[in-house]
Amino acid sequence: MDQVESGQGVREALQRIPSAIYVMTASFDGARRGMLVEWVQRCGDEPPMIGVSLRKGQAIEPIIRDSHAFALSLIRPDDRFVMRLLNDSNAGASLTLDAIPCDTLRTGSPCLRRAIATLDCEVARHIDLDNGHELYIGEVVDGRVHDPSPDCGDNP
Repeated sequence: MDQVESGQGVREALQRIPSAIYVMTASFDGARRGMLVEWVQRCGDEPPMIGVSLRKGQAIEPIIRDSHAFALSLIRPDDRFVMRLLNDSNAGASLTLDAIPCDTLRTGSPCLRRAIATLDCEVARHIDLDNGHELYIGEVVDGRVHDPSPDCGDNP
């Protein structure tokens, strides 16, 4: 097998890992930020833990660092309103969170009311990866299902 076939195989295999679209949010001392993230994975169950990877240099990073917390809101794949507000190409992507109605759970991180479900997390570990990404491991301390209908996402 040559290098091209191997690279294609890796891409195809990675595409089979389940994914969804989340909004990662954090709040500290009056500053609130939110951004779209796709690289989210469960990584423990006692206590429940979740891993989130994002590119280095995001405006939300200092807020997470200072608050030691974040929330993940699972959004519908067809929620164009949230996608448009928080899209990476939008220059004010992390500043538009005020346009989306939010609640807070245990950590005080904003939780989108229009989400399918929300996980509220305390940072258990932060890992600076060598590939231009940061990995946040959060202990899930609270959560809420906003829409219990079975057809609201890819995950059961």
